[in-house]
Amino acid sequence: MESHAEARHVYPHRSLTRPLSDASRLRYGAAVATTPWGLAHDETRQRMRAHAVASLARRECFAFSDITAAAFHDIPLVGVDARRVHTIPFGDNPSKTHRDVVRHKIPLRAGDVTIRDGLWVTSLDRTLFDLVRRLRFEPALAAMCAGLHQCRTTGAERVAVDRAAETQLYALVAQRV
Repeated sequence: MESHAEARHVYPHRSLTRPLSDASRLRYGAAVATTPWGLAHDETRQRMRAHAVASLARRECFAFSDITAAAFHDIPLVGVDARRVHTIPFGDNPSKTHRDVVRHKIPLRAGDVTIRDGLWVTSLDRTLFDLVRRLRFEPALAAMCAGLHQCRTTGAERVAVDRAAETQLYALVAQRV
């Protein structure tokens, strides 16, 4: 899976080298280049927000979850309010949920976390489980279809479904229910 390049458009206010007219405040302490933000889809904006949150995190360790993790797994955010970043803290006494960050107090298993774009995010099966559990039917169905679509292999002339990978992903999500 290739890396997303959104992090290069997010920078702390303290390091502003461009005129402020070319930057928009993303959250307290972080700005984003205005042009890429204006052209970005919800998934890209969600990844930009996540990089801003991660760059400003001081002592807290967490994994991005829910729709934020979905954006890192290239799952479309259809019919979802994507203005807040979702995290699951690793510690026992996490910071409180803020206006732009939702902190879910849910236990994580050993295999529930992976690294995407240098950030900890919930694994694909854990992300799909969280989305199916929390979203309305239509967005959850779109997410599950997109997740299963990732179980495809590309051939020279056609796209074939890797049935074993599809079955394994489906079983991992169903196992959590």
